[in-house]
Amino acid sequence: NVLTYVDDGRQKQEGHVAAFVRLPFGDTIDKRFVILGLSEPLDSVTRETTKLGWDTFQIILAFSGLAFILSMLVSRIVTGPLNAIVSAINRFSKEHVISTLPLARKDELGLLSRSFHDMQTQIMAHLSELNENRKALDHLARHDTLTGLPNRRMFFDRLEHAIASSRRSGKSLAVLFVDLDRFKEINDTFGHAVGDKVLVNVAILLKSSVREVDTVARLGGDEFVVLIDMIDDPKHVTIIVQKLHNLFQHAIQIDGREMHVYASIGVGMFPGDGK
Repeated sequence: NVLTYVDDGRQKQEGHVAAFVRLPFGDTIDKRFVILGLSEPLDSVTRETTKLGWDTFQIILAFSGLAFILSMLVSRIVTGPLNAIVSAINRFSKEHVISTLPLARKDELGLLSRSFHDMQTQIMAHLSELNENRKALDHLARHDTLTGLPNRRMFFDRLEHAIASSRRSGKSLAVLFVDLDRFKEINDTFGHAVGDKVLVNVAILLKSSVREVDTVARLGGDEFVVLIDMIDDPKHVTIIVQKLHNLFQHAIQIDGREMHVYASIGVGMFPGDGK
């Protein structure tokens, strides 16, 4: 602190900041020196310090904002593909849908995307194969392997539904039982391969004689059944039976050989012939 005098003669004490330095003076042997000092009022120093601090704060704030913006951009660049991969994984696990991935990238994210895409493709191929196998097994469980017609199990399922529908609607239904005559002789004479071809041709003949909504099934051996549903007029059944009878009077071609195959046909009506 230094003393300064004001005009009214009173002493006033003010804060100063001073700095001193010792400098050699004259001949070094005499070891003389001079001390230089610099004094600055404390208010001036604190004012400049405050200004410097505020400027520093503004610079820090500006760089912080810039760093935040850069971090957001970097985050979007880096995490965007990661979010897309995570979203694709979630959608694939829930819906089995292959989503678009950043496959063209040359970095680790691109490698991860390509690996996951390959995995998705392989899984979808396996799922498709499993679905095809399941459908094939379900078809085999409900259809005759030789003729492709519904088997006994599927026929009785449809018959049960048809009876329930007939009870609700009040309309009749009919079941035609078709048994081939002397089919054993065909097998014994020409072999089972020819017998199988006869069964296939009979299946085609029966399906061509009824409506698409009707069911033609093979119960086994040379026994076939035809389910005719929603009959408005019982005479319609008689017409179908007569049509089948006429068709069985014509020879069928088996391996270039004409063969006569005959059948016995029985008819049961619901509900007239039993519940």
